[in-house]
Amino acid sequence: PATISGSLPNFTCAKTGITGSNGQVLNLNMRATSGGGTSQGTAVQVRIDSAPPTGSVKINSGDAFTKSTAVQLTLTASDTSGLSQICISNTNSACSTWENFSKSKNWNLSSDDGTKTVYVWFKDRVGNINPSPFSDQITLDTVPPTNPTTVTSSSHTLSVWSKDRTVDMSWSGATDNNGSGVYGYSIKWDKSPGTLPDTTSDTTANKKASPSLSDGSNHYFHLRTRDKAGNWSATAVHMGPFFIDGTAPVNGTLNA
Repeated sequence: PATISGSLPNFTCAKTGITGSNGQVLNLNMRATSGGGTSQGTAVQVRIDSAPPTGSVKINSGDAFTKSTAVQLTLTASDTSGLSQICISNTNSACSTWENFSKSKNWNLSSDDGTKTVYVWFKDRVGNINPSPFSDQITLDTVPPTNPTTVTSSSHTLSVWSKDRTVDMSWSGATDNNGSGVYGYSIKWDKSPGTLPDTTSDTTANKKASPSLSDGSNHYFHLRTRDKAGNWSATAVHMGPFFIDGTAPVNGTLNA
């Protein structure tokens, strides 16, 4: 029997020892008997949730590298009773700052370059918490790469006229020491000796031919380096001038 407490007209009925397996739905009801007869209550359905939530966290949609400590977390979780709260930390220790569950969260990594791990605990509506945190890793790289140390042309010689309008360029020696690694290069051809190319990668290779260049003695090649985290070198390497004359001469007039 259940334990009755209270007095007219309100009573509380309590029963302990009711068991069920995780996910099982229990139909609970109360029948009260007194000198005036027996009354049946309204049935209540209760779903048992004895298991902690399951889930995952992704940093910047699973990117391997970032150049900023400010990242975006994508949080996915499921549970029998539903999600209630999350706790996020940069360390794998007891987490105490709980907040309402959301599917995305702005987060700040610790500042030193290197591999970063974010840990997440989920709490469901009845208080179950995953005993071990879910986590994801990303490498923080805030240091720009260095430009190539050697830049050459296999088709043209500086300040020597050529009828070939396409200049073949190659380079080597770009580095990103202890960082994410060299990703690619931005390239610019113009008529100025010191141009800094933009921050759009044009190639990931170590060689590239120029577009068709116009006649002139002032063509310059400029190259800037990007790493896998998105950092760009602050300066560029330059080579020139290249002399181009692809126009045939015009015959003169011979007068007798």
